[in-house]
Amino acid sequence: MLNFDLTRNLPQHRLRFRARLPSEPTTSVLCGANGSGKTLLLSMLAGVEQPDRGRIAYAENLFFAEGRNLPPDKRRIGYVFQEALLFPHMSVAKNLDYAQRINKSLRAASLLDKKERNAVIDALSLSRLLARRPSRLSGGEQQRVALARALLANPQLLLLDEPLSSLDRRHRREALEFLQRWLRDKNLPCLYVSHEIEEVACIATHALVVATKRGNEAGETIAHSRIALSSAIDVATTDLRTSTLTGACPTAVVPVRLQEQRALDGLWTVAFLENPAARFHLSTHKGAPPTLLDAHARTTHACIRAEDVLLAERDDPHALDARLLALAAPRDGSHTAQIACARQRLLMQLSTSQARSLQQTKGKTCRVRIRKAQGGIL
Repeated sequence: MLNFDLTRNLPQHRLRFRARLPSEPTTSVLCGANGSGKTLLLSMLAGVEQPDRGRIAYAENLFFAEGRNLPPDKRRIGYVFQEALLFPHMSVAKNLDYAQRINKSLRAASLLDKKERNAVIDALSLSRLLARRPSRLSGGEQQRVALARALLANPQLLLLDEPLSSLDRRHRREALEFLQRWLRDKNLPCLYVSHEIEEVACIATHALVVATKRGNEAGETIAHSRIALSSAIDVATTDLRTSTLTGACPTAVVPVRLQEQRALDGLWTVAFLENPAARFHLSTHKGAPPTLLDAHARTTHACIRAEDVLLAERDDPHALDARLLALAAPRDGSHTAQIACARQRLLMQLSTSQARSLQQTKGKTCRVRIRKAQGGIL
C-alpha cells in the first residue's frame, strides 16, 4: 500500500530508505537508534522535507517522483510531530476545528460527524481543555490535542513520531487503546515511531528497522542509514542483527492468546498461538488486562526479554523444548541466542560456557523456562 525509495544526502549523513509495506492496512513501528533518520523519513513521506531523489507512492497516488512533488496539504496525511506544533493563537477547540476545515477543503471524504468528534475528545480526555490555548497546556496535554487534530483531519495515512512520549501511564494506555480501535475501525494504515517496546507491542504488527553504519570517505566519517529489515514484528525483534534496536535489553515481541488471570499474584496466563499447550505468565501494571490486538480471539503481544528466558533442567515440568538457531558474538561477557520454542522465535542470553555447551549438544536442543513476560503499558 505504501511504497517508497528515498535518498537524502546530509553533510555527515546519507540516507537511503526503501520499503514496501503490506498491502492490507497495518500499524508499522519504525525503530532504530537516535539520529538514524526516522523523523526525517516521516517528514519526507509527509512532504515537509524533500528527498534528493526517489519515489513515494501510496495506493494509486504518486506523492513524489522525478518532476512531481505533491504538496503536504494534498497528500491527506495525518502527521503528529515530536513537538505538538499547535497553533498558539487558537484555543484547543479551534485547533481541532482547523483539522476538519482542511478535510472539507480537500473534498476527499465526508466530515466526521459530531458524535465521532466528541468520541475523540472524550477518549483523549480533552473536554476540560477546549477553551484553553496551547501555552496553558502541559506537554502531555499538547500531545493529546495534536493526536486528536491528526485523527479529526480524516487522513488516508497516519504518521506518528513518538506521539505519547510526554503522557503519564494512565493517559498513555487510554490513548493507545483508543488509537488501536480507531485505526481498525477506519481501516487506516499507520507508521509509528517509538523507543518504548511495551508501547510498540500494544499496537504494532509490523516493523521497519533502521540500521546505521559509519565509514570513512575522503577522510571524513560519514554515517549511512538504511532500512535493514521490514517484516512482521515478531520476526524483526528476534533478528540478531536488529534486536537490540528495540530496547536496552534484546526483547522478542510475540503474539499470544490470553487465558486467565491468577488470583494469587495477578499474573496473566498466556499461550503461544502456534502451540496452545505451551504457556507462561504475563505481568501487567497492577494486573490490568493487556491491550488486545483482537478482542474476539483474545490475542495480544507479549514482550519477552532475552534475560528472562533461562536454561532449565530436563525434568522441569514447566520447561519448554527449544533449539538453538543462531548465536551472536559475545558482548559484555554474554551471548544473545536466537532459539526456536513452541514454533516461535525467541531470544535468550547465555554465558560463554553455556553457549559453548549448547553448540556441542546433539541437535543443539535444550529446555528453557520463561521467567516472566511483560504486556500492556508498564
